[in-house]
Amino acid sequence: KGGERWLWKLILAAVQAEGPIAVKFAQWASTRPDLLPRSVCDHFATLQADVRPHSLLETKRTLSDAFGPDWEDVLELDSEPLGSGCMAQVYRARLLGSAANTPEGTEAAPTSPYVAVKVRHPGAQEKVDLDLQVMGTLVSLLEAIWPGARYLAMSEAVGHFEAFVRPQADLRIEADNLDV
Repeated sequence: KGGERWLWKLILAAVQAEGPIAVKFAQWASTRPDLLPRSVCDHFATLQADVRPHSLLETKRTLSDAFGPDWEDVLELDSEPLGSGCMAQVYRARLLGSAANTPEGTEAAPTSPYVAVKVRHPGAQEKVDLDLQVMGTLVSLLEAIWPGARYLAMSEAVGHFEAFVRPQADLRIEADNLDV
């Protein structure tokens, strides 16, 4: 039993090291006990809520790149993320100074000085782009070598997967969908 536990730790670490596409695929696989043994689904299910976070230093570097070095004048991040997914992680943060106040002349109700800050994992977008390109190229190559593979509709499956994954890698789309 200890050997199996050790093997699954290695498998899950390898999936996470491979990047967002591999994690997304494992998350999907965890929902398919009709295709995979229950034990495989159970192990992959841990990736639904527990993906290895990146460091606070990397988060601060990302925020500095996006908002400039003065972002810490208006935002104080907790040192540990609330959660981490395959594309990004979420921190609790406190707005500082004038950023925490309700703008004068507005009818907005006073808000909490606490906000959620979602930060994409470093390199996640590039890994998504590369992995989707590799998947498309491999499917095209397979269909060129074996024309019968077209009946498996793999190109369409990759297209659907890409349409599902790409918006998750673009946090601007998620921000547009927020009700505030």
